[in-house]
Amino acid sequence: MATAAHAGQLKADTDTRYLNVSVSSVPYNAQHLSQEKEFTMATQRLKNEIVINGPPAKVFDVVTITRYWPLWHEMTRAVGGVTETPFQMGDKIYEFIRTPTGPSEFHWTVTECDRGRQCAITAQDGTVIRYYFKAVPEGTLFTREVNIAAVPTDPEFEALSVQRLKVLVEDVLWREGKSPTFDTADAKRAMKGAHLAA
Repeated sequence: MATAAHAGQLKADTDTRYLNVSVSSVPYNAQHLSQEKEFTMATQRLKNEIVINGPPAKVFDVVTITRYWPLWHEMTRAVGGVTETPFQMGDKIYEFIRTPTGPSEFHWTVTECDRGRQCAITAQDGTVIRYYFKAVPEGTLFTREVNIAAVPTDPEFEALSVQRLKVLVEDVLWREGKSPTFDTADAKRAMKGAHLAA
C-alpha cells in the first residue's frame, strides 16, 4: 500500500519524467499511464507529415469527413454528430475511442477552418488536433499535429493512422475521378433486348 510520502515521491518522479517531454522519449505502457492519470496528465505533442496524391481542397474535403475516422485512425471505433460533410466552423463531432487504459469519448468542436489550407478541432479536455494542407508538386503535403491534454496515445498508432489516411484519401479521390465505362456493343444489345421484352 502506498503511503502519503510514497505518493508524493511518485508524483515528483512523474512530474520530472513525463510532464512536457516528447512522447517519443516516454515509455508507453499501462502502468505509466495509470500513474500519470492518477497524479498528473502528460502533455503529448505529435506531428506527422505525408504527401497525398491530390489537390489540397479535395484532400481537405476527404480528410475532414469524420465518418471515415474509424477507417483510418487506429483508436477510433465510432463517430457521431456531423459525420457526412467536410469540416465547417462550429461543427460538433463525438468520437468513441479505444485506448490502452480503456474506452473514452471525445466531444470535438471545429475551432478553425480554412478549406484547403488548415483546420483545427478542440476536445472538451483541451486536446487540439490541427491539420495543414500545402500544395506540392506530388499533390498535397498533409500535416497532422496533435496536442494531447489527457488521454495518452502511442506515437506509432498516430504514424500508422496517417499512412492509412493517405491510402484512404487517394482511393476516394481515384474513385471520384473514374467515369463509368461499359462496352458500347453490350449496351446496345441490352437496350435492344429491353425494348423487345417490353
